Amino acid sequence: MADYSYVVSPTFNPFSMQEMLVPFTAYKDAYEKSEEQYDTLSQNADKFKYLSDTLPEGSKARQIYEGYANDLRTQAEDLAHNGLTMGNRRALTSLKRRYQGEIGRLLQADEAMREEKKLRRSLNAQDHSMLYADDNLNIDNFLDGNTPNLYSVSGNELYARGAEAGKAASARVFNVGDRGATLGGMFRDWVQQVGYSPETIAAFQQNVASLPELNEMIDNIMNASGAAQNLTGYNRGAARQQIINGMINGAIYQESHNPIRDPNVLSAAEKAQLDMQKEQLGLEKQKLQLSLLNTQAKANKNNSKAAGGSNEDAVAKDAVTITWKGNPKMGAEEIKTTRFKDDDDIKGTPIAYKDLPQHVKDKIDAYTNDGNEMDYTYYYQPFKGGFWSNDDEAITIVPTTRRTKNNDPSLNWGETGN
Repeated sequence: MADYSYVVSPTFNPFSMQEMLVPFTAYKDAYEKSEEQYDTLSQNADKFKYLSDTLPEGSKARQIYEGYANDLRTQAEDLAHNGLTMGNRRALTSLKRRYQGEIGRLLQADEAMREEKKLRRSLNAQDHSMLYADDNLNIDNFLDGNTPNLYSVSGNELYARGAEAGKAASARVFNVGDRGATLGGMFRDWVQQVGYSPETIAAFQQNVASLPELNEMIDNIMNASGAAQNLTGYNRGAARQQIINGMINGAIYQESHNPIRDPNVLSAAEKAQLDMQKEQLGLEKQKLQLSLLNTQAKANKNNSKAAGGSNEDAVAKDAVTITWKGNPKMGAEEIKTTRFKDDDDIKGTPIAYKDLPQHVKDKIDAYTNDGNEMDYTYYYQPFKGGFWSNDDEAITIVPTTRRTKNNDPSLNWGETGN
């Protein structure tokens, strides 16, 4: 049987309550410190929680975040359920080392991305037409020191280049020609077209290939600005359209009209002058004809004398003009007969004997002694009454045959009669 005896010794010193709580306090402090470190790691990592919601599953940045966050959550749960153990203490140390290598990479890429987006906000505030190689930057583009295509170009700048090219192209003369009569028909509308017509520009707007020279300029501007090499999709099309819009508005169309006198069309004054010249020429021609007839008559007279002066079938030797002063139908005031001289003006126009009024025929028959009417040429001016003046009736009788009398019929030159 066991001997339960108590030995009392003055050297025995039992632990105090405070001393007995020291291990528990140390454990508690270590636990709380570990818990705090887990919380700090979790809070820092959760800055990238949005990656799980915004990036596709194949995203490298998302995989980094989710891999670290899942391990951190597992160890935090182990600490909460099992308390502080050697296993979760080693896991905490590992997570702290991984933080710099994994979450730290995300922090660097995120900072670079935010700087670029800040720059773009500044550019967009100054120019709303900015176009970028990549509109949808994300953290993957900047991960591990990578730099995405940060090319940008102003749509307004492309528009200005297009306008300048359109203006230069339209400075050439494209068409010169006659557009027809103008200014009352006396002038021709000579038109010079500088630049592309509205119809040509409208066709170009529908299909840029309709103007190969402008289409080539568009490609040149796209290449020179870098838009062709860096932009894709919608932004590439938008850049090209900005150039086209600039060309359309820069292609100034000018049309100048220069009236040129049409030599084939005469004014009223010119027509009147020409008619007067023709009339004068006609009078001169008639006078010349009468002069030739008189000359011929005189020659015939001389020939007749040389031949013996036969009076058979003779005609009057000189041309005469018989004038009725006043209206013959109402009784002429006087009838006057005068010799026609070469420098006299012809009154009237040529007429056939049969077309003359009877009272004129009577005078002709009296002068020619009822001779052959075909032996003479007649110039007749009918009477024309006017408010201010009258044109007297007159007949000029010109011998036209080679047979002439030695003497004119018996006439009272200068006398009047009814």
